[in-house]
Amino acid sequence: MGKALDTFLEKIYYSLNSPASYAGINRVYEEARRKYPKLKLKDVYDFLHRQRVYTMHRPLRKKFLRMTTRPSGLHTDWQADLAIFDQLTEHNDGYKYLLVCIDVLSRKIFAVPAKSKSSEDMIDAFENIFKLSKEILPHKLYTDRGLEFEAKRMKEYFKKKNIDKRVVYSPDVHASMAERANRTIKERLYRYFSEQNTLRWNKVIQKIVSGINASINRTTGVSPNSVTFKNAAELFNRLYKDPKNIQIIKQAPYSSQDKLFVSQKKKGNLKRDIYPTTLTNCFAYILKTTIDHPSHIS
Repeated sequence: MGKALDTFLEKIYYSLNSPASYAGINRVYEEARRKYPKLKLKDVYDFLHRQRVYTMHRPLRKKFLRMTTRPSGLHTDWQADLAIFDQLTEHNDGYKYLLVCIDVLSRKIFAVPAKSKSSEDMIDAFENIFKLSKEILPHKLYTDRGLEFEAKRMKEYFKKKNIDKRVVYSPDVHASMAERANRTIKERLYRYFSEQNTLRWNKVIQKIVSGINASINRTTGVSPNSVTFKNAAELFNRLYKDPKNIQIIKQAPYSSQDKLFVSQKKKGNLKRDIYPTTLTNCFAYILKTTIDHPSHIS
């Protein structure tokens, strides 16, 4: 395959409309196998590690156990969060934020820019979100406790829309699925920034999101775009009723006073790694073995 394969991989990796656009190794591999069924994962690994933007923006991973988020059906439960781009405002027509909503069952993402956290701008952003969803509104909407979601005017707005607005209480997790969507968007955007030598995101964000929605989701095994009201029940049963997919919380594999490596980059609340990363580790002691189960939901 040689040069022809590299040319094809470059096309699907650097094209904004591609499901593999500025994505990780598994996403690129699955997309490339559509044309090259005998392709090996190592071929994609080698290709990506020759790409400057991929090696610069490989994220640090911090995995921990979470309780399963279980929706009632398609578009019954959404999560929302704000992605912050305040340092890039002058390059993006005054937009500082990206409102991101994700359907819990299908993992479909809807995202629109917002200029501020004011209720007026947030209501405009949600109205644009609902236009993208073709006026499909969730029954429940989960967010963190930020005033951009919890202000009096916002509560009145959600009530008028017949949306049951709920808050996820956790200093680390917040609305974790929406935050994960934010990270995916930012990973792809910042690779795009590095490759195209630009800081302008508001004109390409819909292409980025479109590529994500067209790609196979690792958890569901299907693309968000492929989930419809006709096949949603099948996906729900597979994800939440199949015994093979039921999550079992295991005991933490540490004992008191165990030593381990902890990245110095990770302190306090979870941060999302979208800038070029440098791994620096130090020794620390484990003081307890308790796993704090996330979030009490109001």
